[in-house]
Amino acid sequence: MKILYHGDSPAVTTGFGTVAKNLLNGLVRLNPEIEITVLGINDHGGWKDPNEYPYKIFPAVFTDPKDIMGFKRLINIIQGTDPEIPFDFDSIIFSFDSWLFANTTIGDYTVIQTVKDLLQQKEEETGKHVKTILYTPIDNHQILPGWIQTMQVFDEVIVPSFYGKRIITNHNKELGDRTRVIYNGLDTKNFYPIEKKTRTIKGIYEFSTEGKFVIGFVGRNSWRKNYFHLIKIFSLFKEKHPDAFLYLHCQPVSYEHDGIDILELCKYYGLTYSDDYYIPLDHKEGAGITRHSMNDVYNSMDVFLST
Repeated sequence: MKILYHGDSPAVTTGFGTVAKNLLNGLVRLNPEIEITVLGINDHGGWKDPNEYPYKIFPAVFTDPKDIMGFKRLINIIQGTDPEIPFDFDSIIFSFDSWLFANTTIGDYTVIQTVKDLLQQKEEETGKHVKTILYTPIDNHQILPGWIQTMQVFDEVIVPSFYGKRIITNHNKELGDRTRVIYNGLDTKNFYPIEKKTRTIKGIYEFSTEGKFVIGFVGRNSWRKNYFHLIKIFSLFKEKHPDAFLYLHCQPVSYEHDGIDILELCKYYGLTYSDDYYIPLDHKEGAGITRHSMNDVYNSMDVFLST
């Protein structure tokens, strides 16, 4: 079986990239005969250790630097015009937020509908059906009708929690019945407990959490992560617990339409930078720290809070 995986590259330390590495490495361990080709978002090419990444990884950005998701390259692959990746796959696995497919268009059609139309043409020409699979997080009960319609286009939908499956079922029972649950996975070589007395992220971002009760969160600066409520909750908690400290691992100011200026929001709630909270000022999405350093970040927290 040959699989094309389109999503964050497993060689980058984004959230989706870490999930990709967990899932794809587990898939190869269980089924060594499977051939996987990755169309990797945020990947810039270069040599990859085949022992750590037992599959081929190609950058999603190819001819158009503005097409950071690699949708144009995906279409070229399906049409058979990509010079590096011949299209002879049995399945395509997409690892994206469902709303991304619903909101991204090529001409008058959504990306996924364009892909399905091209695959339908291929099937009519060759008689071979290429299965489409969406692996997507569902972490909020607010799912727009367009997202459900988009998910219905895929042959199969997989979510990483039974909560997600229940939310989908509440919106559309037929889609919920054919939605499967597969956990994100965990690589204990990268993520493991560190003794509390040695916990620190000094040396990564040059500050220490010693003597403080650290509430932390790791997540992209977007509306789905709900930083508005997270920071408000922390400010109320800190009124009763002065030793509380907030660490946010994200981009401080999002330049997308759905993000916020976290520095201004913290200021609004009376929080002082470095005394009450810390956020890496130089953080850039898609170009983070190593997974080993991320383990230090998680271990610096007493509580991981996600709103």
